[in-house]
Amino acid sequence: MLLQVLKKTNAVELSYQGICSMSPDSATTARAERLAKSDRWRDLSYNDHYVWGACRSSGVRWYSVVFSRRGTGAFKCNCPSRKQPCKHALGLAFLYLQQPGGFSFSAKTPDYVKAWNPHRPAAKPTADEVAEKAAEQARQRLRAREKRLFQMEAGLAELKQWLSDLVRQGLAVLDGAPHEVFQEISERMVNAKLGSLARRVRNLAFVVGQKDWHEKILAEFGDIYLMIRGFENLTRLPPPLQQEMLNVLGIHTKKEALETLDGISDTWLVIGQTEQSDDERLFYRLTWIAGQETGRTALLLDFAWGSNPYEHNRVVGTQFKGEIVYYPSAWPLRAMVRKYVPANSVFTVRGFENFEQFAGAYAEALRHNPWLADFPAFLENVIPVFRHDRFFLLDTEKKQLPLSVKDQWGWKMLALSGGRPIAVFGQWDGSTLKPLSGVANDRFHILSDTKPLPRPARQWRSW
Repeated sequence: MLLQVLKKTNAVELSYQGICSMSPDSATTARAERLAKSDRWRDLSYNDHYVWGACRSSGVRWYSVVFSRRGTGAFKCNCPSRKQPCKHALGLAFLYLQQPGGFSFSAKTPDYVKAWNPHRPAAKPTADEVAEKAAEQARQRLRAREKRLFQMEAGLAELKQWLSDLVRQGLAVLDGAPHEVFQEISERMVNAKLGSLARRVRNLAFVVGQKDWHEKILAEFGDIYLMIRGFENLTRLPPPLQQEMLNVLGIHTKKEALETLDGISDTWLVIGQTEQSDDERLFYRLTWIAGQETGRTALLLDFAWGSNPYEHNRVVGTQFKGEIVYYPSAWPLRAMVRKYVPANSVFTVRGFENFEQFAGAYAEALRHNPWLADFPAFLENVIPVFRHDRFFLLDTEKKQLPLSVKDQWGWKMLALSGGRPIAVFGQWDGSTLKPLSGVANDRFHILSDTKPLPRPARQWRSW
């Protein structure tokens, strides 16, 4: 129960966990927490029955928000969001939990609060009302999309000029340059709704000074420039590549849009997992699964904000029978699990027999999606070796593939192999393979750190 009515008084006790339990998903929780700031609100008030206030949208509109202090805590907001409770309603609850002193008791109740009775069954809307509401929501989504595309276009034009100036001056100007050189343009990309590009630009500061950093920086500049040119020619691209371009820049297909798409049923093995964070606030987990019958590989992407847990618990080495749906893409990889039943049986994964076969598959993937960041690869009959102070894999033709692996896992691979062929699954980024798991002597082994990243401590207090 979110709101608990105390027996002796009409006061209400809120809890952080209770508010989170009402949220439709972790992303909504994260947005709600960011709204729990008094400068985003006005007319914050309460009485014996309700708490209410007006929340400023990203534009000039103010949304009227109210929740009941009695019963199980019903919410009301006049925003067009299809998620209930919306971020504004949860944000008001978070703010009331954090700063109760910022709310004034009011004997006068606004009309929109009076008109709302959470205990009265809502009147069933007519067919025309349902159609009009759906049409209005579609128009609002279209306006929001057009506004974001305009912001992205301006941001990419600025980034293109920044790249051109650096190349014209020469990369040597970056040697010894302060991190602010990258931080400033990164912040501008965030303002332009280009969060993924902002992270890539910000991470360039840590590349400068490394071995062969000029080549690495120039390669990254080339990838970013390809994205910019792709967006400039967006309308000329085939529809699958248009969607891929938008995916890369941060405009993703909503989960709701996948409900009507056909799924793929199979027994799936959780074959690898990595976790990353953005400024220790936004955490995202990449989980790879492989289908036994179909031979398909899919990527499950989960997000968590701050100290909030991930919505799903995915453990490397476990299996499930179920149905997945791929997100629309020129080269589908990311997917959503639609049906899930735990399973435990003998599992066989078919991989690439040699590096030539692997390289051909990777080239085919790039032909469909030139912005492909990570390519899943299950390599059979490979031998891990340590040469020239780094780890490699050798195939049956003695060709070698460089690895990006910590020493502890690299030496574990060598110990598992003992000079004999094993199978390795990993992520290929275009230059190195990051091993995630492997099979040796018919046993499955984890070959990467799956321990969760440290999370920031919660700052919420009870009252």
